[in-house]
Parts: sequence; structure tokens; C-alpha cells
Amino acid sequence: MNALKKFFIGAAAIISLCTGCGGGEAKPVEVPEQNSEPIAKARMISIDIGDRTFDAVLENNLTAAEFFNRLPIELDLHELNGNEKYFRFADRFTVNDFNPKTIRAGDLMIYNGSYFVLFYETFATSFSYTRLGRIENPNGLSEAVGSGDIHVRIIPK
Repeated sequence: MNALKKFFIGAAAIISLCTGCGGGEAKPVEVPEQNSEPIAKARMISIDIGDRTFDAVLENNLTAAEFFNRLPIELDLHELNGNEKYFRFADRFTVNDFNPKTIRAGDLMIYNGSYFVLFYETFATSFSYTRLGRIENPNGLSEAVGSGDIHVRIIPK
């Protein structure tokens, strides 16, 4: 009985300490403020097509970071469907595909993990892509790329 008495006295002491700690009401837990900085600063690039230069901003994602790390680069883009130019890389990018429903002139995308695509017309799509970036001002892009294959130089800004 002596051990049981000690147990009850100890339990009562713990309970009184705990109820005195918070006044019986729940307190919000302090959560450290999350880092609000973006994963990386906006990455700007220049795309040289013939005698024209178009400035673009890359997305803040892993795919864009992988692409940016390959720059500067020169690519021979092939014509497709009268609205896009593409280049197939030998290796794959990390992707997060989605269907944008509408492609806009100036969109830069990765298709199927290894195709860099520069869109120069706006149209509806049922295909899925990973967004890479966007040409800031696509005015004159369609004329600059023309109707056939083209050579482009892409450099970090």
C-alpha cells in the first residue's frame, strides 16, 4: 500500500505541474517562418534567331534549371505543324508534364522529356508539356522563325 500511495502522490504532483504550465488552454505552436525566397532567382535568356534577339524568362522549376545549366547552346530547330520549332536532346530532362489547354506564341516547353519546343503561334492543344519559360515579347517571332528549319543560339543573360 505504501508503493501505491507514493504512485498517487507522484501522479497528483505531475498533474498539478502540467495544469499550471499552460493555464489549461492550448497555445499555438511556434512554427519557424518558411523561406519565402524562390528556389532560384529568375533566369533570363536571350534567343538569337538570324538577326533578331528575343529575351525570355525561364520558369522557377527543376527543368528550367537543368536547361539553364546547358547554356550557352546552339540548336538546329525543326519545323512542325506551322506553329512550332523543336530540337530533340539525346538525354532527358526532369519533367512535370501538364496540359496547358492553350499554347501561346512565345511559350518554351519540354515535350516528352527530351524535346525543346519554341512555339511561335497561339493555338489550343491536347498534348502535355513541362513549362520551360516564355519569350517576354513575341512580336515578330513568327516572321523571324519563318517556315522552315532554323538555327538558334541561346545564351544566359
